[in-house]
Amino acid sequence: MLGSMCNHDLSDGFSSIIVFAVWQAAKLENAQYAISMARKIGARVYALPDDIVEVKSKMVMTVFACLMIRDLQRQSQLLDPQ
Repeated sequence: MLGSMCNHDLSDGFSSIIVFAVWQAAKLENAQYAISMARKIGARVYALPDDIVEVKSKMVMTVFACLMIRDLQRQSQLLDPQ
């Protein structure tokens, strides 16, 4: 039980909160990077970074579907250059 605000057990709680916040920020940055790289190669990505971080399965599936479509388009261009 917490007797006062000088309790040393509080330091673990605060550090856990800070680590969680940093971890969430890193996940968001990674999701932003993944989407920007997908768009850079020409994939039409409709998902937002938050959708990926929150692991919204349908939106994650659309990202993979867009990447697969882009890959198929690239393969067809390589096989049939005009």
